[in-house]
Formats: sequence, structure tokens, C-alpha cells
Amino acid sequence: MDGVFGPGSTQDERTAAVAMRLAVAALNHVTTTISTGQVRLSPLQLTDLLTGLNLTQAHIVQCAEHLADQIRHRVGRAGAVVVVPEATSELLTDALVRAAERGQLAAAHLNEARLLIDPN
Repeated sequence: MDGVFGPGSTQDERTAAVAMRLAVAALNHVTTTISTGQVRLSPLQLTDLLTGLNLTQAHIVQCAEHLADQIRHRVGRAGAVVVVPEATSELLTDALVRAAERGQLAAAHLNEARLLIDPN
């Protein structure tokens, strides 16, 4: 993955968007196979799945926090990473901060569930 998204990467935001759609498709597939009973998970597989979900949630939280920080401190400035109208920047920042806070709680619960299966 570092070759695709690492510091020396020449990929742009379109590549990141495709990667996000692929990740969502993979999660949809996992959700469908579990909800329809097409798969049986061993404790190890469930632990791996919960670990992956926890890490995914943690990265979503970090992304929301970084977006909020970029918007809060750089809106209207030259070289801004996120370009949004100044009139909505405060509301958008507040929404992202709330999402990150709730996401942290979700990540904690996922980790708690994992620890119930594998306390190590």
C-alpha cells in the first residue's frame, strides 16, 4: 500500500476515492455474507474481523479530526487542503468533531468486543 499511497506516490485524490469505494464494497460483502449466514466465523476469524473494524473506525476518526483541523485553521487561506465556503466552515467543523467523538466511542466498543474473545 505504501507504493500506492506512500510519500513517493504519484497518486491523486481519484485513486483515494477508488480505494474508498473498494473498501466500502468489501465491507458490504462481509456484511452480506454474515447477515445471510453464508459464512461461519471461528473465534480467530471473528477476532481478526473485529480488529479490522476497530482499525478502520480509528482511521475514520483520524481523518475526520484532520479534516476538522484543516477547515478550522486554514479556511480561506492560500494553499488550503480543504476548500469550503467560509460561511459553512464552522458548522462543518463542528459536525466533523462530533463525528470523530462518536467514532472514538464506536472504536472503543469494537475493541471491547474483541477483548471479550481474545484478551491478549
